[in-house]
Amino acid sequence: MNSVDEFLGIFITEAKEELEGVTNLILEIPSKDSIKDLMRLLHTLKGNSKMLDLTDFSDASHILEDCVIAIDKGKLLGKEREVEFLLQGVDILNNAIISLEKKTTVKIPLKKLTEQFDNLKKSPKKASIMTTKIAEPLPDYNTINVTAENMDQLIRLSSQLQTKVSSIKITKANELLFKRNLREMELLLKQLNSTLLSARMYPLEKIFLRYPRMVRELATEQNKEIKFVVDSSKIELDRTVIDVLNDPLVHILRNAIDHGIEKKGIRKAAKKVERATIKISAEKYRDSVVIKIEDDGAGIDQEKVIQKAIEKGLIKKGSKLNEEDIFNLILHTGLSTKDKPSKISGRGIGMDIVYSNIKKVGGNVKISSKKGFGTIIELKLPLTLAIMNSIIILVGTHKFAFPLLRVSKIINYNEKIIKDYQYFPINKLLETQGEVNKLIIYEFENRHVALGITDVLYRKSILVNKPSKRLSSLPGIGGTTVLSSGKICPVLDLDPLLKRGEQIEKSN
Repeated sequence: MNSVDEFLGIFITEAKEELEGVTNLILEIPSKDSIKDLMRLLHTLKGNSKMLDLTDFSDASHILEDCVIAIDKGKLLGKEREVEFLLQGVDILNNAIISLEKKTTVKIPLKKLTEQFDNLKKSPKKASIMTTKIAEPLPDYNTINVTAENMDQLIRLSSQLQTKVSSIKITKANELLFKRNLREMELLLKQLNSTLLSARMYPLEKIFLRYPRMVRELATEQNKEIKFVVDSSKIELDRTVIDVLNDPLVHILRNAIDHGIEKKGIRKAAKKVERATIKISAEKYRDSVVIKIEDDGAGIDQEKVIQKAIEKGLIKKGSKLNEEDIFNLILHTGLSTKDKPSKISGRGIGMDIVYSNIKKVGGNVKISSKKGFGTIIELKLPLTLAIMNSIIILVGTHKFAFPLLRVSKIINYNEKIIKDYQYFPINKLLETQGEVNKLIIYEFENRHVALGITDVLYRKSILVNKPSKRLSSLPGIGGTTVLSSGKICPVLDLDPLLKRGEQIEKSN
């Protein structure tokens, strides 16, 4: 790679982040702070692109900067048309970045952009704004940007490890020094592992800030007024978890706007504020994060859900269901409470996609709602898939790693307790012998089940490896890990194992 390509690569990476920031700041206009930050970001884009001789990109950034300056000085009001113009300008720049990445010709309609800005200054209400579609999604979560601090830490730790290896070789004859050096080496390896894991993490805030524009555009299209609140609490997630998160969040937000939030007139008649609220937030719980999407809309009509489920053959008429069971029906393919599907939602596919994607990473979905007051959807996800918090269990004489993410509690075996849950003896599912002395209460398909095992040995954070061909053919084995003893231990994949258990129950 020559120096020009290297600088271009740096520019593309930085421009993507800066344009994301520009988009979200545009949506905050006419806030004075956002206007100042907008001018700073657009000025940076203009300067950096000019240095690389990307003249049209620089000129387009300059036009957008002039528009923001005009809003700041009061020459433009910063209302709907100005915001629309700026957003379309950002789309043009995003498409230019995609072209630079693909090494294809960069086409920027500079003349049209200039004409539109001139018309906007003359008559903001009458100015027509061109529509630009983004060629493809920009974010790339597979690219890891390691911070200088993390890089320095990695270099420092690798250097210390090299020194420690040399010390171990020298002190082999001295047992006391040898053991001390070995302990210090173990500590350094843990620190190295922790630093490498932190490099895989991605700020959740950057994902959440992709959605204000989508919410605004859908709300405008449906003539609804929506306040969108984002609170990420500075939480970071592993990129492998982030990869599956976008589609579920898009579907949930689209459903909230289309299904949940009522028209202004309906809200007014119900004595609700005309401006609805959708809030997306995140909270960390030990080794997992719960993302909560809540709205103050119409809520879910439980009777309608039951009726639709009967029509689809998902349940029988007269089935006894609690509130949680009813809401979980929404996660089935093809079930929608909407009589007519719209362009946005209503085909009964969206929530199935949500559930399928979240399950891929061992997560869970919880729905709660009150008719007339709104809906809350919670997505429980692991912080990382690289390291799994687990317990090492005994089933008979065999050791297995059991993922902790969906474990509610562990109790002594009790016949009275298993009557309250669907019960699965793990030894029978794994076709092995063994006593049942402990029960693991586990979340399976949005309900709690009891799993019978022989014993719990200890808790351990494990690195999951792909199973061997022989092990992968066994039901319920999702991978392997290496224990401190050096022995290979199978990692249980509970969902397929429990589904197999249900099939056995039905056939019996």
